[in-house]
Amino acid sequence: MYIKESHKNSHNTYGSPRIAEDLQAKVTKCGENRVACLMKIHGIAGKAGKKLKATTNSKQNLSVADSLLNKNFVAEKPKAVWVSDIRYISTVEGWWYLVVILNLFFRQVVEWAMSDRLTSRFVVKALYQAVGRQHSAPGYRSPVLFEAGNMAA
Repeated sequence: MYIKESHKNSHNTYGSPRIAEDLQAKVTKCGENRVACLMKIHGIAGKAGKKLKATTNSKQNLSVADSLLNKNFVAEKPKAVWVSDIRYISTVEGWWYLVVILNLFFRQVVEWAMSDRLTSRFVVKALYQAVGRQHSAPGYRSPVLFEAGNMAA
């Protein structure tokens, strides 16, 4: 049966609209309603995609600082430029947030931290930890420039 084959080839994600389109391109002319009825009879259903979590509030009046690096992620001196980024990790317990602080010259992780809440305090705390850790290293010099991605207030 072409419907089962098309559904299987889509890793069980296609619903009747996509399967009907697939069948029309490969085999025969058939309508979406006919495909939907046949899928229902045979117990075939497409999987809906996961709804992505909104991580940025674009409807705010807060000003966003200009990037000092202008996407030029190159440092000419060691310990001169640190940058950070935040990743969103979906777990069975809910969302977790990972902040990573990198030394641009060495392309090394200076510090990382995880939290179940996304706040600017979370990023600042990771920065303080990074400075504290680097302070104990020989020849320590604080970074001249630290640039973080857009953070939550």
